[in-house]
Amino acid sequence: MSRTAKVNIASVHPPSSGPMDVRDSILDCIGSTPLVALDRFAPPEDGRARVLAKMELMNPYSVKDRPALWMLREAHRRGEIEPGRTTIIEATSGNTGIGLAMVSTILGYDLVLCMSEGMSEERKAILRALGARLELTPAPLHTKGAKARALELLEELPEGYYICQHDNMDNRQAHIDSTAEELWEQTDGGMSALVAGLGTCGTLTGVATALKPRNPDLLIVGVEPAEAPYYRTGEFVQHKIPGVVPGFTPGIYDADLVDRLVDVPAEVAWQSVRDLAHTEGIMAGITSGATAWAARELAGESEMAGGMVVCIVADTGERYLSTKGLW
Repeated sequence: MSRTAKVNIASVHPPSSGPMDVRDSILDCIGSTPLVALDRFAPPEDGRARVLAKMELMNPYSVKDRPALWMLREAHRRGEIEPGRTTIIEATSGNTGIGLAMVSTILGYDLVLCMSEGMSEERKAILRALGARLELTPAPLHTKGAKARALELLEELPEGYYICQHDNMDNRQAHIDSTAEELWEQTDGGMSALVAGLGTCGTLTGVATALKPRNPDLLIVGVEPAEAPYYRTGEFVQHKIPGVVPGFTPGIYDADLVDRLVDVPAEVAWQSVRDLAHTEGIMAGITSGATAWAARELAGESEMAGGMVVCIVADTGERYLSTKGLW
């Protein structure tokens, strides 16, 4: 008899004692991500704040699934787009594009994505697998070049609709409606600081908009590459922390909502990715390495003593396995 035949299927999948939990689609799996303590990566000793990871990698694909759903759903509700007629256009570093590809598949939209050729091969492969058409742009131009190509496509495609995530207020609204409320409930309103990467800035500005009125002392911290501290200095060069600092200022960015900017060297972010894997068993993306490191540094400040510092873990490290030198 085979080994498989000896398995008691009933013991592996026991009957449910309650109502069935079945989602109508993958879109119903977006949000409600857990908070995980990073006590091995950042031991809360000697009065240090506790560092908590908001595990956005546990969305179907990433933190960007939230705004992808909101931006398409709200445009659909307003009658600005129509399945079978409209072609969705977007410029992306990868994760928003993946979220849009997922949502477009469910809602019935064609999708064209413009992305820097320097992004990881895993991202490109996932986008193609989900049915998106890719337009790759020169790597030195980063997302700025992708945005320029998206604007060209808007002129070329008669039924094109440019999502424009960097200026789309539904991006911010996604985090006002979901991320902020989850964080408030999960920390019982006691979060001392939130640390996130400065990409479109939807996460930081959305959470700040929702929670600052409830807790004026909440510290909002934006992370950018030390090699390209664009939000602090206006200087931009090609860098090695994908997903942040696109090379222009997003329209949804509001400097008044961000209390502090932290510059993280790429080599530090990369090492923190490895450290998270080795200490916590969490394979996170490069931006998450940067936010986790910044959160750990912040947790040691006297003002944070005994508090809770939350960092956004935006996506999975599996999306960067081909990145040379990372692992």
